[in-house]
Amino acid sequence: EMIDIARARTEKEKLEKAHFYCSSIFDLDLTERRYDVVSANGFIEYISLDELDRFLDLSYQALNPDGSFVLGSRNRLFNIFSINSFTLEEINNGTAILLVREAMALASGTTLSEFAEMETAPLQRPNIEHQRTGIDVSTRYQFTPAQLTKMLTARGFAIKQLYPIHIHGIPLVFKDQHPEVHTTISNLLQNYANEHVSLVPYSSSFMLHAKKER
Repeated sequence: EMIDIARARTEKEKLEKAHFYCSSIFDLDLTERRYDVVSANGFIEYISLDELDRFLDLSYQALNPDGSFVLGSRNRLFNIFSINSFTLEEINNGTAILLVREAMALASGTTLSEFAEMETAPLQRPNIEHQRTGIDVSTRYQFTPAQLTKMLTARGFAIKQLYPIHIHGIPLVFKDQHPEVHTTISNLLQNYANEHVSLVPYSSSFMLHAKKER
C-alpha cells in the first residue's frame, strides 16, 4: 500500500526517475548499479544476526563511494534507564555496567570515531525473547550505538551522525499513567536531538548516518 501511495505521488510530481519495488533486499540483484543512499528503519530488529551481517555487507557493496547509509535501531542503552524488566535482564546478564559506561561516554563527549574502540556489551543471544511492548513478535533485537559503530567501521564506513529518536524524559511507569505529559516532554526534548547525543541513552531508538569511505 505504501508503494502505491509513493507511485501516485511520483506521477503527481512528475518524478520520472523514481522506481519502487516490493522485495527482500536479500533477493534483489544489487550488482548492476550503485546507489547514493541505502536506508533501513524499523528493519534490523526483525532479522537474525547472521542476516544483519549479510545486510551490512550488501549495503556497503550497493553504495557509491561517499554514499550514505542511514540505519535505525532499537536502543539497548535505554534498557538501563527504562527501569523495568529490560533493566533487570541486563543486570542479571552482567551487561549493565558496560551499557552504563557507554552511556557515560556519550555524556562526556566521546567522539563517534572513538566509539569503534570501546568495549561493548556482547550482542544479545540469538532468538532472544523480550516482553512485548505493543509489537506482536517474539524477537526484537536491540543494539547500542557503539555495537553498530564497530560493525560499520569494520566494513569501511565512517560514522557521521548519531541521532536520538523518541526521547523519554520521565520513567515509563509514569509515562503509562500520564501519556500526555510524556508526549509534551518528549516533543520538547526532540528539538535538541540534533546537537545533543547525550540524549541518546534516554531514547528508545536512534539513527546512525554513515558514509562509505573506501
